[in-house]
Amino acid sequence: MKSDVKYTGNRNFDKEATDLLKGLSENKLYQLFEIVHREMKGPMNPERKLELQAVKRAIRRSPWIEGYKIDRLINGYQSEMARTGKPRDGQKTLR
Repeated sequence: MKSDVKYTGNRNFDKEATDLLKGLSENKLYQLFEIVHREMKGPMNPERKLELQAVKRAIRRSPWIEGYKIDRLINGYQSEMARTGKPRDGQKTLR
């Protein structure tokens, strides 16, 4: 049986991350996910990476977090108009 719990030395990152999220509102969880996702793009040591990954997993496992909102935070808004729109499309000329 494979466990997704990560241990390094005597630290349980998943338990620490779950404890960190206790008492946070839904909005705060989304904000924290954005911060963690942004921080993971930069350079970091292996221990810090495990910490951030554990926080992301804990947020995704939260019962009131919706997957499509997390995907939108990661990928941005993916409508056709957002992909193909040009700045002039929103301008209106008055005559």
